[in-house]
Amino acid sequence: MESMSSSSAVQGLLHVYHSYEQTLPLYHATNEHAALTRFNGNREMPVHNWFMFKEGFSANLLSWICNDLPFDLNKAEAILDPFCGVGTSLLSAQLAYQGNHHLLLIGVERNPFIHFAAQAKLKWPCYRVSTIRELKEELLYSLGNFSNRYYPVPALSTIQNHEVFAANTVQDLLAYRQRIEDACEDRVERDFFMLGWAAIIEKVSGVRKYGRGLRFAKKPRIPTVVQALEDQWNNMLRDLEIMQQERTHRNKVYGRIILGDGRILPLNDESFDLIVYSPPYLNNIDYSEVYKLELWFSGYIIDQNGFRELRRATLRSHPSIRFPETRLLDTLSEKTWPRQLRETMLATIPDDNNRMWRERLICGYLDDMYQSLLEQFRVAVPGAPIICVVGNSLHGRHPHPILIATDLLICALAQTVGFAITRLQVARYLSRRQHNDALLRESIIIMRKPKR
Repeated sequence: MESMSSSSAVQGLLHVYHSYEQTLPLYHATNEHAALTRFNGNREMPVHNWFMFKEGFSANLLSWICNDLPFDLNKAEAILDPFCGVGTSLLSAQLAYQGNHHLLLIGVERNPFIHFAAQAKLKWPCYRVSTIRELKEELLYSLGNFSNRYYPVPALSTIQNHEVFAANTVQDLLAYRQRIEDACEDRVERDFFMLGWAAIIEKVSGVRKYGRGLRFAKKPRIPTVVQALEDQWNNMLRDLEIMQQERTHRNKVYGRIILGDGRILPLNDESFDLIVYSPPYLNNIDYSEVYKLELWFSGYIIDQNGFRELRRATLRSHPSIRFPETRLLDTLSEKTWPRQLRETMLATIPDDNNRMWRERLICGYLDDMYQSLLEQFRVAVPGAPIICVVGNSLHGRHPHPILIATDLLICALAQTVGFAITRLQVARYLSRRQHNDALLRESIIIMRKPKR
């Protein structure tokens, strides 16, 4: 019997994709859009660069939204990012806001370390430069008895691997973490120093974040912990000194990051003027794995049970754990686009050992995004724009890989929920070896909740 992943089945899926795509206001990528979905440019931007978040989008995305829609940020009262990562969208709004009333910024993030990083960035107006200067000298040059103590090493094999960390590096990291806790006590500046400390963990290791996790890397020079901390804290302090010279509107912006689930928003109905986010892509990446060093070193995870529970609570975009199965889309008519797209996609999955987990992955992700979009529709004010940055991906191998057009899937789900798609803006096209299709891309979906 011919495999269901045959060329004809894949062509059938592409046909359904293109049929649905023709119903949408599709705009092709230009050079202007290519950088909007990438975090790289943020490396040169104050506060944004305090922690590198490779999966984030550009800090310039918000200004593009304001100019292109257009959207008047200074008249907004509340902005939401339900998958906020390190808070790029909210920090951009905080820095750009020039209005005369209070602006509420709310983010939701499930990963406890990334939640901390976002909140620490948004707190930058609260950090006192004089206090940081004083504490920085004390922390760097007065480690004292802390360096002579032994600190229990986190029970993660990667941290205990001497090819990843020298033993003295692990002890120095743990000693400085304890020193920060003791020296800062209840001061708000504790988060400034702790974020800088977390930002050097990868720098003093023998690995780099790459794709779905960590890889060994040949680094020309690995700094000592104290060298890396001094450079990191000095760079962060320079940003703070420059930015706090102009704080006119900062006290009118209130930001809060909720440690929670973007699928279940603990927020009031019709409360947000703008929703901006980038959900996990359907690309098998488990962000708990990518940021496991920071999670374990910071003490947010202390054992494998806790690690599994964190993974179990994440969006079903990866197969690193067996998630509970749901079939929310089964409540929709078979004639709806989400059902047509899902069923055609499932029919292309090869009938091999990977079939069951791939099917669970696709169905779980679609159910999760459906639930999230329902929540976004509930909390958005009528007429509010909702901006979603997402990338498409390839699953499986040559000769018939399955192209997952996540941007089309989210558009179809959004329309089912009640949103109007005003624009599907391709940001950039992606190329993969032996596969080059216009559907392989990153996109910016612009939708609105209709006015009454």
